[in-house]
Amino acid sequence: MRHRIALLVGSLAASATLALALAAAGFGPADPALVSSVVAPAATPPVQVDTVYLPAPVDPPTITVHRTMSSGGESEESEGSEHGGDD
Repeated sequence: MRHRIALLVGSLAASATLALALAAAGFGPADPALVSSVVAPAATPPVQVDTVYLPAPVDPPTITVHRTMSSGGESEESEGSEHGGDD
């Protein structure tokens, strides 16, 4: 029960500190006389939206690999070429 009371007191203290800090920074409750004198912002002019057409992307070239690796780690096409071949 003490923890709940401590949390309540702590949250009230934090809220009061935040309210005082915001009021000191000018974010406090506004005076009703000031609110009524605020002028509405002017309407923004209409925006022209243009459509941009881009060319179709170029397909990358297709690369075909015909080599397969055997279980020994060597390529099947280069069986004798790496080790000097047969003499």
